[in-house]
Amino acid sequence: MDIAYQNHMAEKNSRSFTDIVKTYGSQLLRFVKGRVKKTEDAEDILQEVWY
Repeated sequence: MDIAYQNHMAEKNSRSFTDIVKTYGSQLLRFVKGRVKKTEDAEDILQEVWY
């Protein structure tokens, strides 16, 4: 994550958070899916990560 994203997140900029989810969400979902058996479980875990 670059410093610009970190600065925006520090300011609680919700648009920047949305950008982070869009940028890294699919990569993180693939990572989690590689460690759990069910796609639904992976999606639940990812939901907990973001919120």
